[in-house]
Amino acid sequence: MSDLKKYTGRQKIIGTIFYVSFVISFIMIIGSAIWSLLDFIMARGKTDLFLRLSLGLQIAIIGAILAALFFLLILFYGLFKRGVTVILNIIFRPIELEDKFKNRKTVKIAAGALMISLFAIIIGIVISIIYEIFRSLVGGQEFSIAGLTENLSGGQIALIISILTLIVTILGLALFYMWFNGYGLIIRLLYTLEEED
Repeated sequence: MSDLKKYTGRQKIIGTIFYVSFVISFIMIIGSAIWSLLDFIMARGKTDLFLRLSLGLQIAIIGAILAALFFLLILFYGLFKRGVTVILNIIFRPIELEDKFKNRKTVKIAAGALMISLFAIIIGIVISIIYEIFRSLVGGQEFSIAGLTENLSGGQIALIISILTLIVTILGLALFYMWFNGYGLIIRLLYTLEEED
């Protein structure tokens, strides 16, 4: 599972970028979820409460936060090769039956146009869903940053940004998968149709 030798340097860079994006998204989600929980327990005055604590407790709290962060970083670092390999296995699958259609420019143009159309559909749906979620968070009014900050705490805003980061990463992975595998899927469909004829 951790064999990276069969992939090119460019492919490994793409896999690494996606893995690091997932790691950053998960760390952001964990941190902002804890922040949201603290906002729920104590909406205001957390900083004042922290500053009123003794120096020893302040150091212990900062140490606990750093220990949790470094534990997550060590965990994700330990899973680095496996995680990158899983992403590469998802994105870069070998294209079968390509030789039969290698010189057909019309097939390549049609496949590229279809991929662009599918990208536009997916991105449009995701943007409209995100817009509707934000609109519901500001009470059905027209979406604005000011309206969002009035109705949500800092932790909730950070959590939303973290989830959006994860969604963008997953969407990017899906688009890369479609770009590198969509052509193969179309070729398989054409091959099946020609075999039936």
